[in-house]
Amino acid sequence: MQFFKKHMKQLGTIVTLLALFFVVWKMVTMDVDYGAFATPRAMVILVLSILLQALIFCYMTFPWLHLVRILSGKKISGKQALPVYTKANLMKYIPGNVFQYVARNKLASEANISHVDVALATVLDIGMSMLAPFLISLLLMRRQIFTVLAAYQKTFLLVLLIGIAAVCLFLALVRWKFRDKLHAYFEKYRRLLRKKTLGQLALAFLLYLLQSVLCVGLYALPLLGVVSVPAEKIPQFLGAYLFSWIVGFITPGSPGGIGIREAVMMLICGTFLDTPSIVLYAVMMRLASTCADVVAFGIGAGYQRIQQKKAR
Repeated sequence: MQFFKKHMKQLGTIVTLLALFFVVWKMVTMDVDYGAFATPRAMVILVLSILLQALIFCYMTFPWLHLVRILSGKKISGKQALPVYTKANLMKYIPGNVFQYVARNKLASEANISHVDVALATVLDIGMSMLAPFLISLLLMRRQIFTVLAAYQKTFLLVLLIGIAAVCLFLALVRWKFRDKLHAYFEKYRRLLRKKTLGQLALAFLLYLLQSVLCVGLYALPLLGVVSVPAEKIPQFLGAYLFSWIVGFITPGSPGGIGIREAVMMLICGTFLDTPSIVLYAVMMRLASTCADVVAFGIGAGYQRIQQKKAR
């Protein structure tokens, strides 16, 4: 068992190094005119965006951890979850777009809980992470959101059908292969669905709503001196970028939402903002997000090292 753990740790190190390689590769291949950020104000805003985004990534550990606690019934420390989440977040740069979710299950081994509990918490995390920004963007864009829904209705329908088919296939396979275990988990989660647990789930969703509000604040930073948007159009602009994340996330064949966010922004904001400004804004936020992923990973790794030294 010790031999297995040793090599799993080595494999984790290799995957982390691979993720860092793809981060550097993305930075090198990203079509960025760094001269656009050469002014002191733009540089300050970019640095602030990176730091705020990194803190948001760290904060995102806790809504997911709250779901894990609900499903497992155990009080898992944030000290354990933060390094796992921030490290897993970096894995999204590895082609395949699944490693960031699989890597979260390391928490199951470290906290001695079921891998099913962690996996289900991640599924709920994905759902709430999309529903919360959708509601905030609906509030900000109002009627304009129907323009995006109409433009991407085929994409939404395709994703919905694929999702339903995948869930049905998964349940059929699990029922066929693990019928007894599946029944036990159904009984466990059925018992969890009581008033107290539903209140905890509602609290978790409030944490995701807060996350979306923090993101709106982050998205507003470049409007202080990099991109000029008419004051009355700022809510629509911020809502459009928030919603563009959802479209980019669910669009097949669009890793990281590349190109999709810009298209959504032009569709919604093209009437009051020129294309170069929209592209500059999108590129700046993409650059800030990529750098913030590395900073958040550093925060998680540094925090873990400090905790390990204290434990000695």
